[in-house]
Amino acid sequence: MFLLQLGLGGLLTAWCVLTPGISGKSLPGPAHFFSHGCKLDTKAPVNDDGYVGPIAIPFPLRFYRMKQSKLFLNTNGVLSFKAPFSTYTPELFPQRNYAVIAPYWADVDTTANEGRIYYRATKSTKYLDMTLSSIVRSAFGNTFKAKWAFIATWDQVTFYGGSNKTPRNTFQVVLMANKRETYIIYNYGDISWTTGKASGGDKYGLGGYPAEVGLNDGTARRRYHALFESLTPDIVDVRTKTNCGCRGRYVFRVDQMEMLSPEPPKFGRSRPVGPRASLKAKPKKKP
Repeated sequence: MFLLQLGLGGLLTAWCVLTPGISGKSLPGPAHFFSHGCKLDTKAPVNDDGYVGPIAIPFPLRFYRMKQSKLFLNTNGVLSFKAPFSTYTPELFPQRNYAVIAPYWADVDTTANEGRIYYRATKSTKYLDMTLSSIVRSAFGNTFKAKWAFIATWDQVTFYGGSNKTPRNTFQVVLMANKRETYIIYNYGDISWTTGKASGGDKYGLGGYPAEVGLNDGTARRRYHALFESLTPDIVDVRTKTNCGCRGRYVFRVDQMEMLSPEPPKFGRSRPVGPRASLKAKPKKKP
């Protein structure tokens, strides 16, 4: 693990933690991504609106103070608790019906091109402490030590209605915890599309009902957080921003009643914003 200083057009100087691959065969990715496609990863089945799971969590994981015991990796850019999540058109948070972690909720279709989803869970003390926990400690200035982590990477995926010639997105989510604290990392590489065809997107994957980035507790307490750009065309620029000093990375603490952030990114509220407020056509049903 080592550090790289990045200059962003004179506007931001950030320190990013680089994470070498576990084996020598990890797929190429942005410098701030954790290794993926390596020998310890599992490749998710090729599908549209599918999922992998349930994936057991080895101890009660706290998410907005609710204890969770299992996890589902969903193709459409979402981790969910309790049940799979196949909804392909993003909806305004808060929602009572599902507890989700949404690094990029949009209509991903891995049957449309060669992009794939990779995942792994780990309890490796060395990897958790030197690579993952250290990012949290740096961001929040605490002594956190993870006991378990789940890493999922959407690598070069395109949208429903796309092909090998259409724009692709690469993003990653890390869920890590011990018995008291829970943290999430969102990493973004190239983000070039926001919307699948059935959600009103055009041939470039833009327009319609754009992607959502955030968290939703799925209870009557209506605890949620969504990036301000969610459900607007500006969500495509999520890769250029940060809340922790590293471009394209967000870090959150999510075990309390309120989400905690090392720096305050702009969060939206439960209201139609951008094109969604004026979009009259309803999302289409898939064949």
